[in-house]
Amino acid sequence: MTWKRAVSYIAVAIAGCVLTVIVIQFVIAGIAGYYLVGQTEEFRDLVGAEVLKADDPPLQMGIRPVGEEALTTRVIDVTSLTDEQRARLDKFIDELKSEQKAE
Repeated sequence: MTWKRAVSYIAVAIAGCVLTVIVIQFVIAGIAGYYLVGQTEEFRDLVGAEVLKADDPPLQMGIRPVGEEALTTRVIDVTSLTDEQRARLDKFIDELKSEQKAE
């Protein structure tokens, strides 16, 4: 192999690498441009695009408050209670209401 052919192979390899880097930079610039255009109000109105935002996650049920109330707070599913359990629960709730009124 002559030195001219070796230089030719090196030049082709370098040209391929340079072309790959340029393509990658254009892709990154395109993604960044698309993001910035989507965040600007004037461009959104011009294009008619809507930016979707995630809803706030729903609050978790059954989180106990911090402090003294944490000892007495309890979450139960009242739909699966038997009649006896429901009667006991109603009695307990009535007692709590009467204690709150007394205070």
